[in-house]
Amino acid sequence: MVLEFPSWIRITHFLNFLFLSLLVRSGLGILSAHPKLYWNDDCDLDSEWASFNAKPLPRDRLFTADDQEASFPA
Repeated sequence: MVLEFPSWIRITHFLNFLFLSLLVRSGLGILSAHPKLYWNDDCDLDSEWASFNAKPLPRDRLFTADDQEASFPA
């Protein structure tokens, strides 16, 4: 017994997979631009609950988000 799905179900599942992969890719791009996650809007230094970057914070000058940015492959 061969179970074959209708073509419209196969097409919609393929499109769903494509759009979800694009969504994950854009989320990874945003996370690589600012690799720290905070619980609230007050983003003090060293107050993040998760950091995905091992770069040290600069202590001799003002810290910006560009200091922690990591390039994500195209």
